[in-house]
Amino acid sequence: MMRQLLRHRHALDMLCQLPAAARLSSDAVMLLLQAASQEFAYKAARKLCGLAAAQQLSSEQVETLLHACMQDNTAAGHSDCMALTSALCMASTCELPGAMHLSSHAVTRLLHTALTVDSVMYCFMDAEQLCRLPAATAISSADVASLLQAAFLKPPSQTADNGIEDLMHSLPAYSQLNSTQVAQLLRAAAERCCSSSSNDDFEGYIVFTSLCELPAAQQLSTEQVLQPLKVVAPHNARCTKALCQLPAAQQLSSEAVAQLLQAAVKGSSMQCFEMLSGLAAASSSAASQWCSCCRQLWMPVALRACCSLWPCQQHPSSAVAMSTKHSQQH
Repeated sequence: MMRQLLRHRHALDMLCQLPAAARLSSDAVMLLLQAASQEFAYKAARKLCGLAAAQQLSSEQVETLLHACMQDNTAAGHSDCMALTSALCMASTCELPGAMHLSSHAVTRLLHTALTVDSVMYCFMDAEQLCRLPAATAISSADVASLLQAAFLKPPSQTADNGIEDLMHSLPAYSQLNSTQVAQLLRAAAERCCSSSSNDDFEGYIVFTSLCELPAAQQLSTEQVLQPLKVVAPHNARCTKALCQLPAAQQLSSEAVAQLLQAAVKGSSMQCFEMLSGLAAASSSAASQWCSCCRQLWMPVALRACCSLWPCQQHPSSAVAMSTKHSQQH
């Protein structure tokens, strides 16, 4: 009878006050809570969570309920109303005593499930609630790295970026990521930023710079910095700038910098070109490389940037004149 009255709040309230309700088994309450989630009856879920049997649910039972809530959220598709009610059902479940005793591994599993929720908004709403559980503070740096890799599958947007940033700073182990983990995440974040169909390179930038500000980012090797630079140099000036500010970027070889400049030229990204021109190795590369870049770009502004570099000032005037001629012709 209680299951049939899940959407009739006043009737359910009266039933929950009956002596028989206090004698319901944990299995019976589990079924009722799962039904409430499936019916998106969040007020019923909140009422059921107050029953004695619900307060005695084990951490394993609560984990099962939370997974079910998020799966129902995914099943809600693109209906924001249904996704919201499912998230509210989950909020009530997260307040149960059994949720307070979940292990860090259980919370990690739940967070991975949350990141599969279709609605970006409610995906991170669920994640935020899970991060408030006591065990979230004990999630390892390896698990944090794995969670962020999953989060980076969400396309760049203000909602997703804010959600990922909140996830980062809600987990203490985030600041303890090692250089290998940061390098892998930077590569994934770089690909995420450049996958956006938007011309706004601000999308994904907040998440990317947060990684660059980690202590381990200051310890990255030149190769670890070079890999994400190869991804962003043709497309994204903001991310290129963030990477160029890392210590290892100033230690890149002249050959590596020349390749990055060529990539910026091919991507027609003058801003990336200027950022890369500020690297230490840029002033030691052969002047012919810079002139070659200008000839490919056919932009006077790029030519001026190249000519300001020390090697170009030492280059024969005939070569510079040739580059200038090509620029004027195009």
